[in-house]
Amino acid sequence: MFVIYPLAIFNNKKIRITGVVISSIIIITLTVVCIIKPPVYSTDILLNGGKYKFDDNYKVYLTDNKYGELSIEYESSIEDWKVHAEFKKAGETEFILESPDGQKTTFDISIRRDTYTVNEKSN
Repeated sequence: MFVIYPLAIFNNKKIRITGVVISSIIIITLTVVCIIKPPVYSTDILLNGGKYKFDDNYKVYLTDNKYGELSIEYESSIEDWKVHAEFKKAGETEFILESPDGQKTTFDISIRRDTYTVNEKSN
């Protein structure tokens, strides 16, 4: 659509060609930028306390790391630990919270462009 506007708006052939070239360059540049540096959805998906207890001795990871990366971080404003996510891609996968003694809790996670849902898997 962006390329069609110069063709529809202008009558002068040189201006039409220039408009199409500029539009094409902008589209190609934005496409390359999105491929080289894809958007990242950064969020916190789990907080320590209540049902789940963990600290920096625990490990957390996605079963399929093409969706992003997880880490356990300390949040000084709440003085507690959280699972932080850097999602690169939307989709369905699982993540595992593993205690120092090897006990694993598995969660299903559905990742969307700017939201997610987490459910603990029943063993």
